[in-house]
Amino acid sequence: MRINNEANIRISCKCLVFILSIISLSGCVSYNPIHLSPVNNAARLEAQTLDKPELRRFIETSRGKQFSEWPLKSWDYTNLFMAAVFYHPELSLARARLSSAKAGRITAGERPNPTISLVPGYNTTSSGISPWFPGLSVNFPVETGGKRAHRINVASNLIESARLNVISMAWNVRSNVRRCMLDMYSIRETGLLLKHQEEIQSKIVDIMKLRRTEGDISVFDFNQAQITLDTVRNAFQENSVQENQARVRLANSLGLTASALKDIVIDFDVFDSNLPEIDLQAARKQAVFNRSDVLIALSDFEATQCSLQLEIAKQYPDINIGPGYQFDQGEDKWSVGIAFTLPVFNRNKGPIAEACAKREEAVARFNVVQAGVISQVDQAIAGYGNAVTRLKTCEELRLKMETQQKSLKAVLKAGEISRLEATIAEMELCNSAKERISSFTRIHQAIADIEDALQSPAGLPEAEWIISPEKGDSKKEQKHE
Repeated sequence: MRINNEANIRISCKCLVFILSIISLSGCVSYNPIHLSPVNNAARLEAQTLDKPELRRFIETSRGKQFSEWPLKSWDYTNLFMAAVFYHPELSLARARLSSAKAGRITAGERPNPTISLVPGYNTTSSGISPWFPGLSVNFPVETGGKRAHRINVASNLIESARLNVISMAWNVRSNVRRCMLDMYSIRETGLLLKHQEEIQSKIVDIMKLRRTEGDISVFDFNQAQITLDTVRNAFQENSVQENQARVRLANSLGLTASALKDIVIDFDVFDSNLPEIDLQAARKQAVFNRSDVLIALSDFEATQCSLQLEIAKQYPDINIGPGYQFDQGEDKWSVGIAFTLPVFNRNKGPIAEACAKREEAVARFNVVQAGVISQVDQAIAGYGNAVTRLKTCEELRLKMETQQKSLKAVLKAGEISRLEATIAEMELCNSAKERISSFTRIHQAIADIEDALQSPAGLPEAEWIISPEKGDSKKEQKHE
């Protein structure tokens, strides 16, 4: 009889262990390794181009329109920005951080698992009955003070902060693409002007060469004209180098290599649009309340609020309820245990003090961010006003130049000035065009500064492109305060 009891106990224990093992392993996640190779990854980056069908689907979905041809013959600012959203590694990093924050929300919401303990015993004084008595106890932890809810609130605010960081990073990418395009556009326009200057100066040199043979001008004057021509040619060659460098910077702003833009035609129509009308009060209000870095600082502050609530809730000890069972020499024995931590030596004052300090730090950081935004908006608006004034002056000069150009042809036709004098005057008019290019670049740089300060297209449209945190999903949403 004793032997049978011992056998039954052993069988029961084995069955219990087997059942518990099945329960424990039923929901486990297996490990899947990922291999990261510098060589393979570099090859993948080199293979990223603007003719990928995946990029076409992304842009068509984002913009809500279909392309009649692919690859595109020319790439405008919006399509290049969409390509940057698709390819840029910093945006991929921001999305990965958002995924980590979402995983943290799962961790925060999980409840603690119960524990089970097997406590076999042996009675050395037993006689006639099996000395073995198996024991079993189960422990159910119960969280008090709403700790789980506070953890979820902390994680939710961190998710919002990470989501806003994706939008902030998307705006930084957008701004960088625009500035690189503006730089490339300015260099291209300067190159066209230098090419025209080279043609005019070559005419001047040819005319002076004929007049030098006739003795009408000195060798010194002819050499000065030749030096001027060489200087313009050197400037044109340097401009070609700068244009190649600007194309490389544009490729980098898209998250691509320079070879990806080798044969791509860039459309610069974005810089030919009319200057936007800016409501200064609305601009300041939008920036102060709606900029992503302001909202990120606000979400971080709310996270510290919830963290403080969590630390305060930890003052209240959790309860562990542990029912137990014991089969002792043919008798069933049941018990119920309740355990909790006694707050004798500390009441979590240290972590509470740290949470309070972090909350005050978050308040100070929010003030710094908001004050910086206001200052940035004011500086951008002031710079825009100065640039507009300068551009108006240059436009007036341009009109005078065009009038002078027409009168110059008429005077030359009438024979009142020589061909050399008319060509020199044309060169001087061409030199004054450089200032207009500089002013035009400066006004668009000022517009870019305003857009960066607002994190919105200048002019405050009712709707704008909001980049969804998930790659491949962009949509046009209404932006509210």
